[in-house]
Amino acid sequence: MADRVVVAGVHRANVRVESMTVRQMCGRAGRPKIRDGRPVLSRGDAYVLLPESGFSALKDEYGAVEPVTSRLNDARHLAFHAVSEIVQGRVVDAASFADWHSRSLAHAQGLVLERADIERAFADLSRLRAVETSDDGETFVATPLGKLSYHMYFSPWQVCGWCINFSKLFKLRTAIDDVTAPWAIANVSEYAAAGAGGSAADVAAFRGACAKRGLQLEKPPAVVGAAIAGLMRGRRLPGLEGLQAQLAADMGRVATALSLMEKMCAPWWKYGKWAELGAMVRYGLPPAMAALTRLDGVGGKRARILWSYGIHKPSELASRTETHDRLRKQFGPCAFDVMLSSSIKSLTGKRKKVGKTDEGG
Repeated sequence: MADRVVVAGVHRANVRVESMTVRQMCGRAGRPKIRDGRPVLSRGDAYVLLPESGFSALKDEYGAVEPVTSRLNDARHLAFHAVSEIVQGRVVDAASFADWHSRSLAHAQGLVLERADIERAFADLSRLRAVETSDDGETFVATPLGKLSYHMYFSPWQVCGWCINFSKLFKLRTAIDDVTAPWAIANVSEYAAAGAGGSAADVAAFRGACAKRGLQLEKPPAVVGAAIAGLMRGRRLPGLEGLQAQLAADMGRVATALSLMEKMCAPWWKYGKWAELGAMVRYGLPPAMAALTRLDGVGGKRARILWSYGIHKPSELASRTETHDRLRKQFGPCAFDVMLSSSIKSLTGKRKKVGKTDEGG
């Protein structure tokens, strides 16, 4: 871990970051290090950069020491953290579950874990198809959905909800577009407590569009759905700018999780365009243009430039040789050669590996 941490501001988009979140960032400084196979305590320092406007009040707020109270015994938190222990094989039954909890902050603060709590956690995870009993019926093991939840750090409720929602869409042979995709992503219990925000007309319009497709959505998650739909249409919705910024930043991880889900436990989908769906949300690209982000090094800005040159498919970059000199000059030789190589691979049927895109000019 770092010896020094600098937190460059306390706002994310237009939303203030909670003081506890900033304190957790600062906690990365001076963590124990491993030397010769043994942990060594060390010291570190952290700095938080605050704006001049309201400096004194912010200094008091972010400098205050808040009490830390464990919420591990909350049913959802307990199941969420337990699934990672089950994936790693450290929790397999009630006894190992209780042993794991005995080393937690919750236990140190006197929060008692009853046998009924353990049984409820296993029951919740089983219902969510995150765990199942082993062949001998004596222990619990993680399912592909449980492993996906652990590796991508998503709640089992989110992962299970996405699996159910997209399965419904594919079963109905419904197109994945700027109504159905936001519905499937937002219609999970994690967003049931989403705060109000944005224009009531925008949220109502999105719920109405879902209803026309036979898709029901309660009001709280409809706020999230409307925000995603706005992103896919290239619209920043008043009052939802902060939420949209958070969703856009996290959509790459969501798209990766959906792609892995399709490969690991829902092979009947055969959709295969999750990276493009992520690009549609993150960059506000129409479906056809989003396909260009399959090229290495291409994000939203470069996809729009390529489209303006009449390049509408990844393979067309290689074949449209008359554009090469201008594009090489605009993107730079190194960046263009990476894109061109990726386009040539698409012609030979080699699929691009999903990864981060470079959104440079």
